[in-house]
Amino acid sequence: MVPRLGGVLVGYDQHLNLLLTNTEEINPKGGVKSGLMIIRGDTVLFISPATS
Repeated sequence: MVPRLGGVLVGYDQHLNLLLTNTEEINPKGGVKSGLMIIRGDTVLFISPATS
């Protein structure tokens, strides 16, 4: 299973590096809250808005 992360997008740069707050890893066994996270743009496969 591919890791999934959820959070609030705070910023990004020209390389699509992402800065997220309130970050949480989403998996079937339960979520792990991480707080602030920087994600390298070359590892991002898909970005979508949150669903209600």
